[in-house]
This record gives sequence, C-alpha cells and structure tokens, in this order.
Amino acid sequence: MTSQTQSIARPASRLLTSLQMQAREYRDRGLLLFIVLALPAIFFSASFYSSPTGGNLMPIQVPELNETVEVMIEPRENWSMGIGILGVAWGVSTIAFFSVMGNLQRDRRLILSGYRSWEILLARLGILVGASIPLAVAGMIPYTLVTTSNHPEVVWLANFMAGLIAAGFGLLVGTLLPKPTEGMLIVILVTGIGLALNGDAAKYFFLYQPIQMLISGRLATDPRILPFVGGSLGMAIVFLIPALFLWWRRTRIAR
Repeated sequence: MTSQTQSIARPASRLLTSLQMQAREYRDRGLLLFIVLALPAIFFSASFYSSPTGGNLMPIQVPELNETVEVMIEPRENWSMGIGILGVAWGVSTIAFFSVMGNLQRDRRLILSGYRSWEILLARLGILVGASIPLAVAGMIPYTLVTTSNHPEVVWLANFMAGLIAAGFGLLVGTLLPKPTEGMLIVILVTGIGLALNGDAAKYFFLYQPIQMLISGRLATDPRILPFVGGSLGMAIVFLIPALFLWWRRTRIAR
C-alpha cells in the first residue's frame, strides 16, 4: 500500500515542481508579461481610433445560432473587429515561444534526472492556459468599454480560444526554430498576415474560428458558439501534436 502511494505521489510531486519552475521563469520576465498583457488593448486602440468615423455603413456577416445574417455597422467597428484577438494571439504565442526557446538543454537535464516528458509538457501547457485567461480578459475589455457587445461572455470565450490556438502555434515555432530572432520574425510575420487578410482569404487563417465567434458574441442576438469552439480546439490540436512530437524527439535523442 505504501509503495503504491509513493509511486502515485512521485509523478504528482514532479508535476508540481515543473509547474513551479515554469511559474518562476515567467515571474522573472515581468516586463515581458506586462507588455504582452497590454498588446490586445494597444492593437485595438490603434485600429479603432485611426479608422474613420461616420460615412456609409458597411455590411458584415454575423453568425447566428441557425443562420448567418447581414448587419450594417460603422467602418471603424468593422475594421477593428478581430484586432483584439490578434493581440491576444500575439501575446500568447510569444509566451509559448519563449517557454520552449532556449530551454532544450534544461529539459534534457530534467529528463535525465528522472522527470517524464509528459510531466514537463503538461506543466508548460498548464501555465500557457493560465496565461490565456487574463489575456482573454485584456482582449475583451476594449470591446466592452469602447463599443457594445450583446454577449460579452462569448467575446471572452473567443479570445480564450484564440489564446489556446496561439499557444500551440508558439510551441510549434519554438520547437522548429529555437532561436529568438528567427522565431520571433515568424510570429510577427504570421500576425501581420492576419491583420492584412480580408474576405474569403480570411477563412484560411488559423484564427478564423475565434474571430467568427467574437463577431457572433458582439452582434448576434442568439450567438453561435459550439461549432466555433470545436473548430478552435481542432486547430489547437493541429499545432500541438507536431510540436509535442518534435519536442519529445529532441529530448529523447539526448537520453
């Protein structure tokens, strides 16, 4: 009985230690976290207040629960619709990238010391999910203070789903390109592409599902949620599976 209890306690203790190590690492990056938290509001404000006011209303397709309806809104609200989500995604992907970049040798030493790969990975993902919660709030605040949203809770959920997808994206970039300059250039490039996409091309961007959920939460009377949640989780898995496999391969080779 005692040996069984100890065998269960050891993985739990290692997982807790891994979580504490990740938390201390982010605590030492206080300035980075502050900048990342401010990004959604900065992205939104720069777009919203630089867009023209008045003029002709612009049509936007709003996903309702059972159909898609066309709603007319001001140009500045249309152009800034997905900016907050892109800010959240940029912030979480940056945190995820730095959680992998430069840590390969340390992770190898932990595995050689008796830690399991899944314990380190689970701790890292747990910290990233935790970071997505306040970032989602930061991404929601501009929409509630500056504009109006019919369902603010759906707006928050859309930002949170974007954070989960971005966590997988950042981990994948950090695993493929574990160098700060090259990796961050990729993150910046992809975010810039997301800012520029419009029309049908936006459907192929990996944040399309949470952006559509945000539009539904802001403008729909009866918002569509579950299909976009499922699509967002699927996209996060698309990034996470190769990232985790490649990370496992790199740490396994050194054993």
